[in-house]
Amino acid sequence: MSPHKIRYGSLAFAFCAAVALSSSAACDQPKPKCNIGRGSFAARYTVISGPASCADLKGEQLGTDAYNPAGKGGRPELDVTSIAIRAASLGTLAQNAAGTPAADPDPSHHPHALGTFSTAEPEDDFCTVPTFAPAIQNLGAIEADPDNDVAAQPATQVTYDWKNVRVYVTSTAAGTQLTGEVTITTDGVACGYSVVAMYPYVDCSAPDPNDKDKTVPDDEACKAEPDPDKGRPTGSGISPDFPVKCDPDLLACFLTSDHIPVLR
Repeated sequence: MSPHKIRYGSLAFAFCAAVALSSSAACDQPKPKCNIGRGSFAARYTVISGPASCADLKGEQLGTDAYNPAGKGGRPELDVTSIAIRAASLGTLAQNAAGTPAADPDPSHHPHALGTFSTAEPEDDFCTVPTFAPAIQNLGAIEADPDNDVAAQPATQVTYDWKNVRVYVTSTAAGTQLTGEVTITTDGVACGYSVVAMYPYVDCSAPDPNDKDKTVPDDEACKAEPDPDKGRPTGSGISPDFPVKCDPDLLACFLTSDHIPVLR
């Protein structure tokens, strides 16, 4: 959350109080529309079903976007919002195969899942997407080509099936924390996870002072405030209202609790 948003909210509150005192009229800020942060979330996964190997995946980066369909006169229909979620791992596989014989031949398959908010505005500060069209990629094998910097990639079939995604939406935190469930099926092996995610994704890895080939978590990288003396001319971009630390598994800044909203 930027300082400007705090000031705007404070001014709106002061204005409403003045109106109420002078005319006894009610003055409420309009509810925000359901939305989601556009960009990358850091997501942490907790296994809820599947074999023991599912625990190997602790989380990943998620790319998200929001869309409004065209309404009357071609103008966006703001009361209907769909969101797309693309896991970084699946997106990378699809990108590596794009334009080659290994690409998924089915035009109905996409590396992103797509769903629509069930309401135009948040209910109790949450917007819900109950179901999604799953992200599916059936990819062929890619042979290594060192001369063109192409790494080998085995044939694989991957599906991300999302459901019950709840996005926290207020005037000061417009779609920057979410929770939900996803089933990731890779070559027939299904792993179910509960998911908590925070926007934006911020890498907080730092070189290990004792081993140049390793990295360690750095909580300093997660601070919202800049500190030029420590090599951080800008802040992390994470809302100062969010208590965060560097997650040792993700090596990304993350919330200090899995029960959203997580606020100071």
